[in-house]
Amino acid sequence: MPLCVRFHLAETMRRSKFYALVIALITISTFIYFVMIVPKTNNLHDVKLRYFHQRPSNIIVNSALPGVPIHKTVVAKKKETFHQKKFSSITKKYNNAKNGFGFFTLNCLKSVDKRHIKIRKQKIYQILMFNNEIVYLYKVFYDDRDSHWGRKYLQILAVGPKINKTIYVNLWFGKDVTSKSVSSCSITKNGLDTNITSNIYLQYFFSCEIKDNKIPKYVSLYFDNCTPRSNLLHVEVPERKRKHKFAICIETSYGHIDPSVIIEFVEYNKLMGVTSISVYPSIISTNNRKVFQQYEKEGIISISETPSPLDGDSWAILMLSSPISYNDCMLRQMYSAEYIIPIDFDEILVPKLSAKNYSELLNNIDSIYRTKKPFSIYSFPTFLFFTTCGTKINDPKCSNIFRFVYRLKTIGHLKSIVNPRKCLSVFNHYCKVNFKYLKGPGRVFVDTSVAVVHHYRKSWSQRFCKQLFSENLIDTYSKDKFGKRLLKPLQNKYNMFKRLNLV
Repeated sequence: MPLCVRFHLAETMRRSKFYALVIALITISTFIYFVMIVPKTNNLHDVKLRYFHQRPSNIIVNSALPGVPIHKTVVAKKKETFHQKKFSSITKKYNNAKNGFGFFTLNCLKSVDKRHIKIRKQKIYQILMFNNEIVYLYKVFYDDRDSHWGRKYLQILAVGPKINKTIYVNLWFGKDVTSKSVSSCSITKNGLDTNITSNIYLQYFFSCEIKDNKIPKYVSLYFDNCTPRSNLLHVEVPERKRKHKFAICIETSYGHIDPSVIIEFVEYNKLMGVTSISVYPSIISTNNRKVFQQYEKEGIISISETPSPLDGDSWAILMLSSPISYNDCMLRQMYSAEYIIPIDFDEILVPKLSAKNYSELLNNIDSIYRTKKPFSIYSFPTFLFFTTCGTKINDPKCSNIFRFVYRLKTIGHLKSIVNPRKCLSVFNHYCKVNFKYLKGPGRVFVDTSVAVVHHYRKSWSQRFCKQLFSENLIDTYSKDKFGKRLLKPLQNKYNMFKRLNLV
């Protein structure tokens, strides 16, 4: 054989070995990528192909708020090429074989097994990650109020950073282990922007419309379908039976409140027709807890401690949970209470004219303002009485109403009585977010001649004390009208707590 031919054959063999080695390396690298590198999902048999996952099904995202633009995301089906069909066929065979790797699954968490969700918690909150920041999830309520005009929603209360990405929820029904449906959520801010150590925190509620006729039992929120779930929230369904004409909602961030203030507040509102007071302390003293628990035994007070998701005792940190508290109170009682009253322990609503309680007050207002149907929200101005400027009236020591009669001419913030079926999100003064399309009358601003809130608080400074006495405005209306009815139950209850060493 000629030398040139032998040389050519040897070169061909060397090249063949080289190509075979390259092909072997590519095959091994591909195997290692799918088996060792691609992260597994919560479902142990579902590991996703990042570049070839199933496109999302057609989704129509409806906002919970009428008037807010409706976002539509419709993804058309794309025809598969011959190679894609071939790959799909191979993948299906591998999945049906149920081998230990399961790395050819085509979708990212199409259905999630709730048993494999690793729940992350911070205090009473569950966690949803967003851009390396934490969204703190509190509770989820089923909401089918008439003001939604036939739509049904899940309302999720949360605190977190500014969110600019769509939120989705997996839904579980009944005893299902795997999720059966997906919903999208609109995002509404329902509090104030809070700056804490250069980070801005906002209070939210996420409204997720559900198309199913059944009520979900559990939900899990996520931003990216291919990320492991870190939360699993039980859906709370509000009780539909009407129990209370008036229910009070109170959030406290003061740590300790004078027990006599609590006692007077409760006894006064019992006279006004209030049968439920929901207290949400973000921080609470031992003494106050015992006072609340005593009233809890009587059935008038319920306690739901709602700490801030962040550690610390600054006012900004403690107030983070405030909107959550008020909206929990409203959503939980959207049917069981005819009206809710978001108010503080150092404030009382004083009916004027002929009204002896809150029911008669609302009837008077509807008559004065000539409405055939009740208003959705009744808002009242506030008169300020300072409790740290001194007083000439020393008895009874257990009462602010009897002892402090000087007030400022300046009118303070509004406080409101709210129909919980006509308000989308409530805050401590009024309905923060209204339904746009309401049936019946909306909000009425009540004149001071009809009713007013008395706020008994500490003076901001000595300058305001001087202003208080220089104006010399004496207001004894609440004492004159309700003093005789209030004094005996107030003193009896005060003496009872005194025997328990709580005052």
